[in-house]
Amino acid sequence: MSFGRFPLQREALAQLSKEALIELLLEEQTGGFNHLAASEAQLRSMLDSSLQSVTLISLEHKVLAFNRRSAETALRVFGQNMAVGQAVDNFIFPEDRENFRKAMQWVLQGENYWVMKSFLDAQQETRWFEFNLIPVRNAEGTIIGACMATQPRNELMLARQNLQTSQDRLQLALKSARMGICEWDIHQGTMHWDDQLLELYGAHAFSRVSPLETWFACIHPEDRVRMQEEFLSLLEQGQERCQQEFRIIRPNGEQAWIQASALVEKDVQGQITRVLGIQQDISQMRESQEQLQFQAFLLNTVGQAVVAVDASGKLTFWNQAAENLYGFSAMKGRGSSLFKQVSAPEALSQLNAISENLYQGQSWSGELPVRNRDGSDLHVLATITPLMGESGKLAGVVGTSSDISALKAAEEKLKQALQEKDVLLRELYHRTKNNLQVICAMLGLQAMVEVEPRFRQQLQDLENRIHAMALVHQMLYRSEHLSRLNLKEYLQQLGVLLLESYQAEAREIILEHACEDVFVLMDVAMPCGLIFSELLANIFKHAFSGRRNGTILHSLRVDGEDLCWEIADNGPGLPEGFDPEVQGNMGLQTTLVLIEQQLQGQFQLNSSEQGTCWQIRFCKNLYLERV
Repeated sequence: MSFGRFPLQREALAQLSKEALIELLLEEQTGGFNHLAASEAQLRSMLDSSLQSVTLISLEHKVLAFNRRSAETALRVFGQNMAVGQAVDNFIFPEDRENFRKAMQWVLQGENYWVMKSFLDAQQETRWFEFNLIPVRNAEGTIIGACMATQPRNELMLARQNLQTSQDRLQLALKSARMGICEWDIHQGTMHWDDQLLELYGAHAFSRVSPLETWFACIHPEDRVRMQEEFLSLLEQGQERCQQEFRIIRPNGEQAWIQASALVEKDVQGQITRVLGIQQDISQMRESQEQLQFQAFLLNTVGQAVVAVDASGKLTFWNQAAENLYGFSAMKGRGSSLFKQVSAPEALSQLNAISENLYQGQSWSGELPVRNRDGSDLHVLATITPLMGESGKLAGVVGTSSDISALKAAEEKLKQALQEKDVLLRELYHRTKNNLQVICAMLGLQAMVEVEPRFRQQLQDLENRIHAMALVHQMLYRSEHLSRLNLKEYLQQLGVLLLESYQAEAREIILEHACEDVFVLMDVAMPCGLIFSELLANIFKHAFSGRRNGTILHSLRVDGEDLCWEIADNGPGLPEGFDPEVQGNMGLQTTLVLIEQQLQGQFQLNSSEQGTCWQIRFCKNLYLERV
């Protein structure tokens, strides 16, 4: 045993009196306490100066001791002061307490525990801390507690996050650009692949470090020898950088074009230390280039002239057809004002209007007079389309045009021929109408001298039929369209003529019309006029025979592609069981033939004591236009 620094022998102790012994023990204990207090003060001073938060924890999860930074952290994060004897759970978030207990069990087994955690402090700010939990032992080596050292790691985690963000962005950029990075180890004869390059080659089963022969085996056989020679040449000549394009064959048999760029690093003696490479899949770019070349070929082979200008009117593209049409060389034409070169003086006002539409983003199509380089005038059929920039402003114009000078000349001749045809056709209608009117006049004179009433009536019916045909020619002669006429106007005018013809005895017969405007060909109008004439003649002769007045209702309406035509009177009606196909006179028989054969229509006859109604239905576009 020893007390402080003075060892005592058993014999000396025996010689001391009891009082002296007690005094000596008290002196020794006081010195030990003073020494312990000094050591404790020195230890606390060291802990308080530490940048880490240090807390001693008992086996019962109680706070045994803590330094100043630990107390500050507890107050800032949990909003309460730390004190000896408090439960450590007060300074651990509820969701982490179970993990803390598991960590303490780990420590009791003599192992250290480390974790990086983030949480929100009292000000709702994210804080990152590094926790180290280590066992505390007594002099005999028994674990009597744990020491928890906590260190803020916000700057470290921020740096890690920034580094990870940069790496993620780099990987995303490489993936978006279909690029991969590799490194050739010249001394080992190996190649290091990154994940993007493995994916680019479709070689996921490859090792990240593989022999150069593995890479050469991926290259297309037709390009493999060339790439081996280029690679050896790069090493032998000591070039700093080079770039090559080659094809690869992926494991699934798919081919792809690769553009590889190599950068050579050397030491101070000029010896190659390593070769870095970036490889990019340019298959889509190659395909786009081929498509552009094919499109350029097509533009030079099409018959239409294709030109492109920028917003200032300077020529940027000119195909072979345009060169042939306008007489300008494509190379000489670039950069000069297109409008000034090809515009005819009479088209300047038209071009100004077109330019205003283009600036508003509107395309234009039509005919333009232009001038060839040799000064000859041409007519072209052009389509001009604006190219709008991202800001919505005009960035350029693309125009296509075809020479229609020969067509214009033929069109002028055709117009002249059509005008002559119109004149001749109108003259034909006019002469036909006059001839029919002459026949009607002759029939009228014959009827005036005819003594037999039956013959006079037949002459009058025949005259009315001829009037119906003459009226068609008269209306076509006056119409702007030489093959179509308004069926409503035709039947109304014909009705007036028939009323004048059959009301010689001063009878008051009223003809009411309820018709829609319908334009039909002469092939439809002519039988309609004859049918209308025959039915009105039968109404005057039979329905209103012996009557001073009566009403005829005439209607015409469109129902889809058909015409619905009705002619009704308020006479006494037809005899019961009357069949027009059997009992009808020759005029009525002719009417039925016209309805069923020439109009290809259907009819329905309804008769009662209140009157008779003819319902006729036929297609309004039955015949094709011939004029």
